[in-house]
Amino acid sequence: GTKLLLENEKTKTELEKRFPKRYLLEAERQAGVSDGWEIEVIARRALYGLHFKEVPCGLGGIKKALWDLGAALDTGLSIDLEEVPIRQETIEIAEYFNLNPYRIQSNHMYIYATDQATTLVRELDRAGIPASIAGYTTLDNDRVIYFDHGREKRFLEPVNRDELDRILK
Repeated sequence: GTKLLLENEKTKTELEKRFPKRYLLEAERQAGVSDGWEIEVIARRALYGLHFKEVPCGLGGIKKALWDLGAALDTGLSIDLEEVPIRQETIEIAEYFNLNPYRIQSNHMYIYATDQATTLVRELDRAGIPASIAGYTTLDNDRVIYFDHGREKRFLEPVNRDELDRILK
């Protein structure tokens, strides 16, 4: 999503009024750093022969991917959203446009469910790809996300559209 906002002439002009050019150049560089194919290859190599589920974070972002993961596994989720790796530039740029950074398109990002999460995180970290263990599946169907170091609890709801649609269309 950050990359799309930086590539769009109208939104880029708005961002240039608010943020220093150096900051936007770095955000643009970071937005193009990870390659989805590279992430998939490393993750699949780390999880070869093991049971796992992979969900891409495309349209609708991280929250949609989490919802889709719970639906695909027919299970509940307990997720600490603050543990999901997201770049500070993404948060600040999304918030500038009053967008939820967890509901904007997140190309080249995946959510994985596996009982070998530590192995997967270690391999992705070794390759310089941000990764973390942000939660676990539950036996019920509640999909719960936590904020503010676990003090705030919300139920995840289906995401019907990408936040970027509000300003890019």
